[in-house]
Amino acid sequence: MPAGSDAEPLTIGYYAPNQALVLYYEYVGHYNGIVPIGTFEDLAAIRDQPDGFTAALDSAP
Repeated sequence: MPAGSDAEPLTIGYYAPNQALVLYYEYVGHYNGIVPIGTFEDLAAIRDQPDGFTAALDSAP
């Protein structure tokens, strides 16, 4: 597993230290503990949510 990533917006990342999913809606630079695991399509749907919102991920058919 890589030590970290500098994921682009629209990336889904796994944050290993606390076992959380991270949805990147802006570029934040390199972050230790992040592993990119996929992407999502609707930037505004994530960007416009309040901190701490709950989301459900569904795989594409």
